[in-house]
Amino acid sequence: MIMKKVLFLLALLPQIAFCQSFLAEGKSWTYYWTNGLYKANFKYVLSGDTIINGERCSKVYFTMEDQETGNIKANHSYAGALLEKGQQVFFVNESGKQLLYDFGLKVGDTISDGSAVVSAIDDIYLMGQTRRRLTLTATFSDPLICPISYWVEGVGGYKGLLGDYWYSSMRLVSCSEGGRCVFTGLNIEDMPTKAVEQTEKSALLANGKVWQYHLATSGFDGLPGYLNLSVTGDTQIGDVKWRILSAMGADGKEFFRKLMREEGGKVYEYLNGHGQLVMDFSLEVGDRFVPAGAADRYLDVIAVDTLVSAGQAHRRLILLQTIGGVSTSLTSWVEGIGGDFGIISPVSWSDDDNPYQVAIDSPYPYSYQFDGCGFDGQCIYGQLLDNVGVGVATPRVSTVQPAAAPLYDLQGRRVQQPMRHGVYVCGGKKVVR
Repeated sequence: MIMKKVLFLLALLPQIAFCQSFLAEGKSWTYYWTNGLYKANFKYVLSGDTIINGERCSKVYFTMEDQETGNIKANHSYAGALLEKGQQVFFVNESGKQLLYDFGLKVGDTISDGSAVVSAIDDIYLMGQTRRRLTLTATFSDPLICPISYWVEGVGGYKGLLGDYWYSSMRLVSCSEGGRCVFTGLNIEDMPTKAVEQTEKSALLANGKVWQYHLATSGFDGLPGYLNLSVTGDTQIGDVKWRILSAMGADGKEFFRKLMREEGGKVYEYLNGHGQLVMDFSLEVGDRFVPAGAADRYLDVIAVDTLVSAGQAHRRLILLQTIGGVSTSLTSWVEGIGGDFGIISPVSWSDDDNPYQVAIDSPYPYSYQFDGCGFDGQCIYGQLLDNVGVGVATPRVSTVQPAAAPLYDLQGRRVQQPMRHGVYVCGGKKVVR
C-alpha cells in the first residue's frame, strides 16, 4: 500500500511542479500605459495580508508615475486584495470576489467574464523557469482593443493585472519577486519556448566570416550603399594577438578597420589604446553585462535558448536593455554571429525611429542596418546579396521565432492591416515603412 502511494505521488510530481504560485510577499509588477500624449508606469506590489470573509488574502497597492517627469500621481494606494486557490486567482474587495485568472483552462474554454476564449496554450522559458502561457482571443470586436492577449502562470495578464485584459494602451513591462526580475513582458509573442540545447561551439572571428551592412547614404556623401566587414588577418599588440576586420564597400575600397579577439566566449575590441570587453557569450540567465564606461546602461540575460539558422544551431542570449533605470527593449547575442547589429556594435542604445539605427556606443558613428552573416561563401544568418561577393541570393533560414512577427502602432495596439507608410513596432523595434 505504501509503495502504491509513493508511485501515485511520483506520478503527480510533474503537475505539482508545473503550478507556480501567484502570490508572494513583496512581489511587484510594472505596467506601461499611454494614451498617445501622456505616458505613465503603473506599479503594483503585494504588501501584507488581510482576512476577508474568513479567507487570508494578500493586499495589493499601486503607484502611478509620470514616465517623463517622474512625478507621482498615486503613491502606494490600496487597490484591493488577491486570493489564490489552486490555479485560480481572485480579486477581493468590499464588493465581493471576482475570478481574475484560471490557469487550469484548456484550449477552447471561455474565461470567466466571457470576453475571450483560450486559443492556444504553450510553455515559455524565461529567467531559468518554464511558465505556462495561455493565448486569449477576444470574443467581441472593438477597434480600440487588441484582439489577442496573454496570461502567464505565476505572472498574470499582459494587458493588465486586475482584470483589464484588453486595454490596448497598457502592457506588462516586468514582474519581480524577492527583489529580482522573474519575467519581462517585452516581446511576449516571441518568448523562447525551451532552454538551450547542446550546440557546437562556433567561433565568431573565424577566417572566411563576413558581416554585411546596408548603409543609409542620406546625409553621408561618399559612403558605399553596402558594406562587407570580414576577417582579413592578424596583428600583434604587445603580447596579445588581435584579428583584423576590414570594412569594404561594393566598389572594393576599404572603409575602415577594427581589431577584435575572442577568448573563452568573451569578445574584446581594441579601443582607445586598450582592449575592451564588448560581448560575453559565456553569460547565463540572471547575469548582467555593463558596457565599459556606461554605468547607467546595462544588459540583463533573461533567457538562453537555441537559434537554428541555415541548418546550424547557435546559442542565443536574450538580453533586456536598461537605460537610466528604465527597461527599454529586448536585444540578443547569437554565438558565432554577433548581436542584432552584427559586430560593428554589440547593441544599439538608440531610440531613433529610423530603421538604420545609429549605434552610439560604436566608434564608427554611421547609420547602418545589419543584413546578415556569411561563412566560406555561404549565408548562415539573415540575408545576403549576390552583388557584394557573398554568392547567396536566397538563404534558407530557420529560427525559433515566428516567421512573421505582429505589427503594433506606437500606442501598443496591434495593427492587422498596416498602411503603406508609417511607423510601427515589430519584434520590439521601431520600423519605418
